[in-house]
Amino acid sequence: MSAIAFQQNKISKTDMVFEGTVATTCNITNIEDIKGEQLLKTYASDLGAALSIRNSQVSSEAAATVIQQIAGNMGLECEAEDQTMQIAAWIEEARSLGDVNPPQGLPRGFFVIGSNEDAKLLYLKRTLVDDPRNKDKVILIGNALVLDSIVGSEYKKEFSFFDVDGCKKTLIISSSSLDSSSQNVISLLRNKGWMGCDTNDARNCLMEYLRAAHTKNRKEEATRVGWGCDSYRYFVLPEHQFKAPGTGDILFTGSVAGNPYCTKGSFEEWKNSVGRWAAGNTRLTFALSLGLVGPFLKPAGLDSRIFSLVGDTSSGKTSILGAAASLWGEKDFVMSWDTTMCGLEANVSNFNNTLFCIDEMTNAVSDLLYNSTYALANGRGRATARTNRSAREIDRWETIILTTSELQLQELARKSGKTVQAGQLVRFIEIFAPEQADGSHSFFETLHEKNSSGDFVEALAKASLSHCGWAGPAFLNMLVNRREEALAAWSQEKDRLLGVLCEGRSIVGGEIRRVAQGFAITAFIGELAT
Repeated sequence: MSAIAFQQNKISKTDMVFEGTVATTCNITNIEDIKGEQLLKTYASDLGAALSIRNSQVSSEAAATVIQQIAGNMGLECEAEDQTMQIAAWIEEARSLGDVNPPQGLPRGFFVIGSNEDAKLLYLKRTLVDDPRNKDKVILIGNALVLDSIVGSEYKKEFSFFDVDGCKKTLIISSSSLDSSSQNVISLLRNKGWMGCDTNDARNCLMEYLRAAHTKNRKEEATRVGWGCDSYRYFVLPEHQFKAPGTGDILFTGSVAGNPYCTKGSFEEWKNSVGRWAAGNTRLTFALSLGLVGPFLKPAGLDSRIFSLVGDTSSGKTSILGAAASLWGEKDFVMSWDTTMCGLEANVSNFNNTLFCIDEMTNAVSDLLYNSTYALANGRGRATARTNRSAREIDRWETIILTTSELQLQELARKSGKTVQAGQLVRFIEIFAPEQADGSHSFFETLHEKNSSGDFVEALAKASLSHCGWAGPAFLNMLVNRREEALAAWSQEKDRLLGVLCEGRSIVGGEIRRVAQGFAITAFIGELAT
């Protein structure tokens, strides 16, 4: 409940129709940090247009009683102080002040009582004073809604409010929603915890307020993870933004289930464990470098790449996948092949311009595995329709896909009676575990201070979960601010790296060059991030 102290220096707006010595209609806005006299001037036109004082000798006691009754009807508590109730004098002053504009963003006739979680949005419904059949009345709409900004080129509105638990929430409302049924908009608000009155007057006033509210504040809209525009001024994650100097406000309106981009532990501990253990381990070094290539693909004009770590169950491939995922998040960052094509496309689009980790290809249905090699690398989902048969926006992505498998792609295809095409092999690059001195295959050549491969794998997995989500954002922060410098360095290094990778080959065709380019960009990013 709001508690309103009716004192001269606190009352910002009064509107009363007096009959004899009893006030019958009242409207008060209480804003603590602005003098009541100044706010009376702001609302003078509203007040002066509807006031009728038939007895200027109104007793403070009578006025206070009616104010308390009306406030009670609006669900508010009222503490009236008789010694300072000079309502009639204030109204006379307000009537003489003339017409002024209402506060920015607050449409005429709407006002707010209280502050923060106690703030209420109300509307003063005006009628002709000389009509004895009608009286002005105050309509309580519900918890106050503040228009924070106009968002994007479609002029969506970002409102903030406090929910039933006192937590601040935001809701983006599209222009088309405001043209539709009020029930749809009210459902959106209530699903977020907004509390409002359920009368026809309140619903109509709410919609009028939402449509008429205006602000000069503007935000650019980002609908998905990744680079926000072709000028590469900013990069967005669900809860973080990386902006070049001079970039305005950005609002992320996309949806990422569970938000896998999270931080845990510390960056220093990650560098002292996962990062340090990459030394002497070529596949781990490659995977960590590869995990940072995603943000560089689009600026460099490169498309998506798929890399698969192929090895036995005990070779450590899943631990390397987890280490790469730790660049951006923890265990929820690793997806599963146990899904459908639609589910796969929806998931990978959430990792646009970053890294998509998906474990154990042998769990995939054969058709999904066969078809996905083209779809994932092409960076474009299938066209689908909504229930009303209109076309949905097609999912798109440019990212690095890192997966694991116990078998090569050709073996998996052969088991399901399919043949892998050359175009698939070019898009699907397999990394194998190196052979050890004892004839076994392991992805780790150096165990550092650990006693066995098993101990090292266990320590790597634990560190990847305990300290994660730091390296990727740190790299983004550097790249957003030094993108031109990084692109110039890549332009200089690209041909040299490709020459090293293709050395000894008399003919380097497009397919070989494409594969080599994937390794070249990984080597470059690894050096850039070090």
